Amino acid sequence: AFTEAMQDTDNKEGWLMAALKEIRELEAKGTWVEVNISEATEKVLPGTWEFQKKRTPDGTIKKFKGRYCVRGDLQEGDFETFSLVVQWRTIRLVLITAMTLGWVTVCMDL
Repeated sequence: AFTEAMQDTDNKEGWLMAALKEIRELEAKGTWVEVNISEATEKVLPGTWEFQKKRTPDGTIKKFKGRYCVRGDLQEGDFETFSLVVQWRTIRLVLITAMTLGWVTVCMDL
C-alpha cells in the first residue's frame, strides 16, 4: 500500500500528492484528531492506504487516487462503524440471474 506506492519511482510524486490531498480532505471534514500514540488516552485505530490510478479511455493516467481506510470494526461504542458498498454491476448480475432463474427478489435495508 503506502510503502509500495513510495517505492514506485515512476509515479512516487503522483501517489504522494494523492495521499496529501486525502489527508487535507479528511482534516477539513474533522474526520479525525491527530495524536501522538504514546500520549493517546483512547484506543488508536489502525489504518491502511489504498491507491488507484484513474485512466482515460486511451489508457493514459488521468489522476492518482489515494484513500485512507481505518479499521472501523475495531471501534468501541454505540454507533455505526461502517457501511457496505456494492458495485452496480454486482446488483445487475444478481438481478439478471434472479430473473433468468425465476427467483423472487425482496428489497430490505439492513
